[in-house]
Amino acid sequence: MESICYIKMKIFVIILLSLLHIIATKAQSVSVVDKYDDLLTKLNSPDTTYIVNYWATWCGPCVKELPYFYALAENFKGSKNKVVLVSLDFKSQLEKKVIPFFENIPTKASVFLLADKDYDSYIGRVHPDWEGAIPITVVIKNDKKLFTDQEFENVAQLSQFVKPLLTF
Repeated sequence: MESICYIKMKIFVIILLSLLHIIATKAQSVSVVDKYDDLLTKLNSPDTTYIVNYWATWCGPCVKELPYFYALAENFKGSKNKVVLVSLDFKSQLEKKVIPFFENIPTKASVFLLADKDYDSYIGRVHPDWEGAIPITVVIKNDKKLFTDQEFENVAQLSQFVKPLLTF
């Protein structure tokens, strides 16, 4: 029979290891931006190409293509090409849906929740061809933009789309 001291020590070690595991597997950070202009300030480095995907957790086609953006972000780590995922979920869904969505997804992409629900004020500013449906992808390099509202079928198709504005 194990001594009480030994059992307490085993419990302590198990708890400690569990806490270390939680710290080591830090969840993806999701930053809230209240206004579209706040998002623009984060996309303003002149020597960087931004691949910006507008999506939501409730949008099936959006969720289906996200792994292609994760792969692209992994390929671009350390470069001047940045993948940015902009969730259009409601701010009230941040803790319930958006953060848990990324719980087991170690992506190198920057993730923002755009809380600005005055869609009419920024949809045309994102791109004049955007009518408001998601998913959409906009590639931004300085004052140049590529836009598509087509869903990507694979990472090769996404890579081909962003290629013209990439920074090497």
